[in-house]
Amino acid sequence: MATSSYLTQLSNETLIGKYSRNVDNAYGYECWDLVADATAISGSSPYWNAGTWKRGVSVIGNGNVAVGTAIATFAGTNNSYYGTYNHTGIFAGYRLNSAGAIDGFWMWEQNAPLGSAIRKGFYSISGSGVSDADNYYLVSV
Repeated sequence: MATSSYLTQLSNETLIGKYSRNVDNAYGYECWDLVADATAISGSSPYWNAGTWKRGVSVIGNGNVAVGTAIATFAGTNNSYYGTYNHTGIFAGYRLNSAGAIDGFWMWEQNAPLGSAIRKGFYSISGSGVSDADNYYLVSV
Protein backbone atom coordinates (compact mmCIF):
# COMPACT_ATOMS: atom_id res chain seq x y z
CA MET A 1 0.00 0.00 0.00
CA ALA A 2 1.30 3.44 -0.88
CA THR A 3 2.21 5.65 2.05
CA SER A 4 -0.35 8.36 2.77
CA SER A 5 1.97 11.20 1.71
CA TYR A 6 2.91 9.51 -1.58
CA LEU A 7 -0.72 8.59 -2.29
CA THR A 8 -1.72 12.22 -1.71
CA GLN A 9 0.89 13.36 -4.23
CA LEU A 10 -0.32 10.78 -6.77
CA SER A 11 -3.98 11.70 -6.19
CA ASN A 12 -3.24 15.42 -6.52
CA GLU A 13 -1.28 14.64 -9.70
CA THR A 14 1.78 16.55 -8.45
CA LEU A 15 3.99 13.60 -9.49
CA ILE A 16 2.57 13.24 -13.02
CA GLY A 17 5.36 13.79 -15.55
CA LYS A 18 8.11 13.27 -12.95
CA TYR A 19 10.18 10.19 -12.14
CA SER A 20 10.25 8.33 -8.84
CA ARG A 21 13.60 7.64 -7.20
CA ASN A 22 15.70 4.99 -8.93
CA VAL A 23 15.36 2.87 -5.79
CA ASP A 24 17.62 -0.02 -6.76
CA ASN A 25 20.01 2.04 -8.94
CA ALA A 26 19.60 -0.48 -11.75
CA TYR A 27 18.16 -0.19 -15.27
CA GLY A 28 17.02 3.41 -14.86
CA TYR A 29 13.51 4.36 -13.80
CA GLU A 30 11.58 1.10 -13.97
CA CYS A 31 7.92 0.53 -13.14
CA TRP A 32 9.17 -1.29 -10.03
CA ASP A 33 10.91 1.85 -8.78
CA LEU A 34 7.61 3.72 -8.57
CA VAL A 35 6.01 0.93 -6.53
CA ALA A 36 9.08 0.68 -4.27
CA ASP A 37 9.19 4.44 -3.74
CA ALA A 38 5.44 4.79 -3.18
CA THR A 39 5.26 1.94 -0.67
CA ALA A 40 8.58 2.77 1.07
CA ILE A 41 10.10 -0.62 0.23
CA SER A 42 13.66 -0.91 1.51
CA GLY A 43 16.37 -3.51 1.04
CA SER A 44 15.30 -5.22 4.26
CA SER A 45 11.71 -5.66 3.09
CA PRO A 46 10.49 -9.00 1.71
CA TYR A 47 8.97 -6.95 -1.13
CA TRP A 48 12.43 -5.72 -2.24
CA ASN A 49 12.92 -8.48 -4.83
CA ALA A 50 10.04 -8.64 -7.31
CA GLY A 51 11.13 -12.22 -7.98
CA THR A 52 9.74 -13.15 -4.55
CA TRP A 53 6.38 -11.49 -5.14
CA LYS A 54 3.36 -13.76 -5.06
CA ARG A 55 0.17 -13.34 -7.05
CA GLY A 56 -2.68 -12.20 -4.83
CA VAL A 57 -6.32 -11.79 -5.80
CA SER A 58 -7.37 -10.55 -9.22
CA VAL A 59 -7.88 -6.79 -9.45
CA ILE A 60 -10.92 -7.22 -11.72
CA GLY A 61 -12.23 -10.37 -10.03
CA ASN A 62 -12.04 -8.77 -6.58
CA GLY A 63 -13.85 -5.58 -7.58
CA ASN A 64 -13.02 -3.94 -4.26
CA VAL A 65 -9.31 -3.08 -4.35
CA ALA A 66 -8.30 -0.05 -2.30
CA VAL A 67 -6.79 2.92 -4.11
CA GLY A 68 -3.06 2.93 -3.35
CA THR A 69 -2.59 -0.85 -3.49
CA ALA A 70 0.44 -2.27 -5.31
CA ILE A 71 -0.63 -4.42 -8.29
CA ALA A 72 1.28 -6.34 -10.95
CA THR A 73 1.10 -8.89 -13.73
CA PHE A 74 2.17 -12.45 -12.90
CA ALA A 75 2.71 -14.06 -16.32
CA GLY A 76 5.77 -16.12 -15.41
CA THR A 77 6.18 -19.78 -14.55
CA ASN A 78 3.95 -20.73 -11.59
CA ASN A 79 2.37 -17.26 -11.72
CA SER A 80 5.65 -15.49 -10.94
CA TYR A 81 6.23 -11.80 -11.71
CA TYR A 82 8.99 -12.32 -14.27
CA GLY A 83 7.53 -13.87 -17.39
CA THR A 84 6.39 -13.25 -20.94
CA TYR A 85 5.54 -9.70 -19.88
CA ASN A 86 5.65 -7.87 -16.58
CA HIS A 87 4.46 -4.54 -15.24
CA THR A 88 3.56 -3.10 -11.87
CA GLY A 89 2.02 0.08 -10.52
CA ILE A 90 -0.26 1.60 -7.91
CA PHE A 91 -4.01 0.98 -8.25
CA ALA A 92 -5.89 4.26 -8.85
CA GLY A 93 -9.52 3.11 -9.11
CA TYR A 94 -12.04 1.22 -11.21
CA ARG A 95 -13.96 2.53 -14.20
CA LEU A 96 -17.58 1.48 -14.66
CA ASN A 97 -19.38 1.18 -17.99
CA SER A 98 -22.90 2.53 -18.61
CA ALA A 99 -24.40 -0.66 -17.15
CA GLY A 100 -22.45 -0.15 -13.92
CA ALA A 101 -20.04 -3.05 -14.52
CA ILE A 102 -16.27 -2.74 -14.12
CA ASP A 103 -14.67 -2.40 -17.56
CA GLY A 104 -11.14 -1.67 -16.39
CA PHE A 105 -9.06 0.31 -13.94
CA TRP A 106 -6.70 3.25 -13.64
CA MET A 107 -3.13 2.75 -12.45
CA TRP A 108 -0.34 5.16 -11.56
CA GLU A 109 2.67 3.83 -13.39
CA GLN A 110 6.11 4.61 -14.69
CA ASN A 111 8.04 3.29 -17.69
CA ALA A 112 4.89 2.59 -19.72
CA PRO A 113 5.54 3.26 -22.48
CA LEU A 114 9.23 2.48 -22.08
CA GLY A 115 11.18 5.36 -20.57
CA SER A 116 8.15 7.44 -19.63
CA ALA A 117 7.65 9.33 -16.38
CA ILE A 118 4.83 8.79 -13.88
CA ARG A 119 1.38 8.88 -15.45
CA LYS A 120 -2.12 7.62 -14.74
CA GLY A 121 -2.90 4.94 -17.31
CA PHE A 122 -6.13 3.10 -18.07
CA TYR A 123 -6.26 -0.70 -18.43
CA SER A 124 -9.30 -2.21 -20.14
CA ILE A 125 -10.62 -5.75 -19.73
CA SER A 126 -10.47 -5.98 -23.53
CA GLY A 127 -6.71 -5.41 -23.76
CA SER A 128 -4.02 -8.04 -24.21
CA GLY A 129 -0.84 -9.01 -22.37
CA VAL A 130 0.45 -6.26 -20.12
CA SER A 131 -2.36 -3.97 -21.38
CA ASP A 132 -5.18 -6.28 -20.21
CA ALA A 133 -6.78 -5.40 -16.87
CA ASP A 134 -7.60 -9.08 -16.34
CA ASN A 135 -3.87 -9.83 -16.06
CA TYR A 136 -3.31 -7.75 -12.90
CA TYR A 137 -3.27 -9.03 -9.33
CA LEU A 138 -2.49 -7.71 -5.88
CA VAL A 139 1.15 -8.08 -4.85
CA SER A 140 1.89 -10.24 -1.81
CA VAL A 141 4.93 -12.07 -0.45
